[in-house]
Amino acid sequence: RLLCENAEILIVVGTSLNVYPAAGLVYDVNPTTEIIVIDPGDPLVPEGIQNVRYIRKPATEGMQVLFDELMA
Repeated sequence: RLLCENAEILIVVGTSLNVYPAAGLVYDVNPTTEIIVIDPGDPLVPEGIQNVRYIRKPATEGMQVLFDELMA
């Protein structure tokens, strides 16, 4: 929990925020923390959660997309 509270970016891979415990992590971050969800499914953004960006790809492809973006 403490790691999430201090995170600049939270990356959630392989869940569309429907499955716990990963779904609960979005409630532990600072409101300014960027949340990136990598999952090919339809997203379920919990009410009141902001700064969520979805990469709608399987984990292996989505992680490569994110890696390329972060390294650019």
